[in-house]
Amino acid sequence: MDLISKIELRAKELGFDLFGVADPNIEKEQVDFFQKWLDEGRAGSMEAWLKRGAQKRADINKVSEGAKSAICLAVNYYPGDHVLPKRKVARYAWGNDYHELIGDKARAFCEYLKELGDKNPVWYTDTGAIFERYLAYGAGLGFIGKNTCLITKEFGSWVFLAVILTKFELPFTGSKYDFSMCGSCKRCVEACPTGALSELDLDARKCISYLTIEKKGAFSEEERALVAKQNYCFGCDVCQEICPHNARAKKTSAFKPRFENLEMDDIAMIDKRSPVLRAKLRGLCRNLEALGS
Repeated sequence: MDLISKIELRAKELGFDLFGVADPNIEKEQVDFFQKWLDEGRAGSMEAWLKRGAQKRADINKVSEGAKSAICLAVNYYPGDHVLPKRKVARYAWGNDYHELIGDKARAFCEYLKELGDKNPVWYTDTGAIFERYLAYGAGLGFIGKNTCLITKEFGSWVFLAVILTKFELPFTGSKYDFSMCGSCKRCVEACPTGALSELDLDARKCISYLTIEKKGAFSEEERALVAKQNYCFGCDVCQEICPHNARAKKTSAFKPRFENLEMDDIAMIDKRSPVLRAKLRGLCRNLEALGS
């Protein structure tokens, strides 16, 4: 069995649903797009920490010197539809924190790479200054849709991503970037309740996910009105729910649901394993109050 076949087999054994390999060097146009997005202030309060990592995103050697390949992995997380229509939690956060769950798999994967001879592989799952979506597309896992999500043939956009940077020179499995896969469809752009989307672009300051998760402090009256446009108290899945590609979503029981919806009485049961704690307890209370809870 050749090296890439061994590596792919191990990825599947660890529970990764999709596997591919990309050139770890991001194209300049994507770096420029990200920098322009930051410069125009569309990152909201995330701007400071995103700017701190901008140079690393632009040069993979600042993250992992000498990396020859980016192993890109994805895991289906679709847990099904909401049963209750109000005070909903985005599906990715129904179970325990994906950083921990996927991180355990990625860590074990790196140990295997070490056994094969790579002394220092580096893994990320939304935990560092790299462009996971661009790399995953470059590896052929899917394409980036107008809702800015990576959309896969197998699972739509309901996937968690991980990237392993390795010194192994592996054959790349994808192709050049091509954003045409949505065609003329604009359902996500038109369905976004706050107008945050504009075809491959997102103004985080208007996004319900940003407002209910990353936004710190009290809402302005305008922000409160935006949050009240949907019944999501943590995150938002509207642009994924409306996407035709997600008609092929496959329900999985790999991530046991804990919080599909939230009420004030539920807050006392939240522990550090739950992603909803990223908004802090005061943030969750703020979100629920905006929804009239």
